[in-house]
Formats: sequence, structure tokens, C-alpha cells
Amino acid sequence: MLENDNLYLGIAQRAHGQVQLGRDQIANAAVCIAFCAFAVEYGIKRLVYARLYLGAYGERRERMMALMPRRRRKRLRRNFAFVRRYSKVPRPLLREAWTLFGHRNGLVHSEELKGTVTPDGKEEVREVRFHVLGSETIPLAKQCLHIAERTVPALRAALTEKGWNPFGY
Repeated sequence: MLENDNLYLGIAQRAHGQVQLGRDQIANAAVCIAFCAFAVEYGIKRLVYARLYLGAYGERRERMMALMPRRRRKRLRRNFAFVRRYSKVPRPLLREAWTLFGHRNGLVHSEELKGTVTPDGKEEVREVRFHVLGSETIPLAKQCLHIAERTVPALRAALTEKGWNPFGY
């Protein structure tokens, strides 16, 4: 089975290495940030689904399923809550990992700034902002890589925590 978290982390590490060599520094820093988040997100999803479908049965699974999101938009936040509750991954590390997604989202998503409320109660979009890549992206990539290099192995180790390994090893 292809270990996508290692693949994504490897891409992030190679992109960061290119930044250190001075090649397309800002673009490679952005790639590094995005792939760090991909690696952590993959590890989180793998842990969540392993717990739900391989490690829990009956009433326990029903309680765990109650944490899962009904709407796609809140899925990542709920997955983090699930990992905090049903694993021994250190909470400070999970808090750091959460920051990766803010950085990634800043690179790939626009941000709507709401303005005034119309008479019918709807908020009007006043402005749409797009993140501009700049020199601050380069040190941010190093920070993100450091977080991902610690989080991915912790999530992988959590797969075989005592009481959760369905295969008995």
C-alpha cells in the first residue's frame, strides 16, 4: 500500500531543499507548506477511519460516529477533535498541526470580508482578499516542515496504540 503521508512529506522536504538552494524560493516554499498540510491531513484521516471501521464496534462505534461531520465544510475540524479524543497524540502537537491548515488555506483560498447587512438581513460581501506570496513564505515553509515531520510519525504511531490495533500487533 502506498503511504501517501510519506509521499506528501517527501515532496515537502524536496521543495524545502530547493528553497535552501535558492531555486524558485517562494514557489517551492508554497509547495512545501501545501504538502506538509496534505501529509498531516492524510495521517489524520487514516487514523480516524482506522478507529471507526477497524477498531470500534457496536455502541462504541455509534458514539464515535456522533463526532463525525454531517457537512463537508466542518470535516477537518471534527477529524482533529476525533483524534484529540480517541488517540494519545500529544495535544500541543495537534495544536501546532492545526496551524498548518491556516497557512495552507491562506495560500489556496480567497477570503470574503463581509460588509454591511442589507435590510433583508443578508450580509453583503465587501471585499475578497487573495493571499500574496512574499518573502515571509520562505521561513514559514521551514516552520511547517518541522511541524509535519513530527506530526506524521505521531499519527502513524497512534494507529497501533494499545487497545486499538485490530490485528493484534
